[in-house]
Amino acid sequence: MRIIAFFFTMALFSGTLVAQDDAPAALKEAFAERFPNAKSVEWEDPEDGVYEVEFKQDKREMTANFGENGDWLETEVEIEQEELPATVKEAIARQFSDLEFDKAETVSSPERDLVYEVVFEQDETTVKVTFSPEGEVLDKTVKSEEEEGKE
Repeated sequence: MRIIAFFFTMALFSGTLVAQDDAPAALKEAFAERFPNAKSVEWEDPEDGVYEVEFKQDKREMTANFGENGDWLETEVEIEQEELPATVKEAIARQFSDLEFDKAETVSSPERDLVYEVVFEQDETTVKVTFSPEGEVLDKTVKSEEEEGKE
């Protein structure tokens, strides 16, 4: 019975990961050039022509998005709450002190050099806030637990 459960679990998850060999050559080259020290690399199936790559580099959990032609679209780096700049911490204390901190990431892209995404939880609601390095709220999305499950 355990063997059947194991194979079922493996089949369930095998559809979400893409072998590195299946990724376009331009994408693999662009990834290796941008992240030469990447470890534990996992490629996700492309969605709308965008490849998501999860990996570790410099002891950090990271995610990068690339177009099929190798164009870099975005990089997210998980950080600890203490690593947020003082300006962002102050904005959180002023505007979101009633919410429970869940996680934080730095996000960089060609459009935005660097922003901070902070996720909070409140009851059955997830609040995702994007801050500038100066602590300005750039974006805020609120989703119920039910909406999160549909993604």
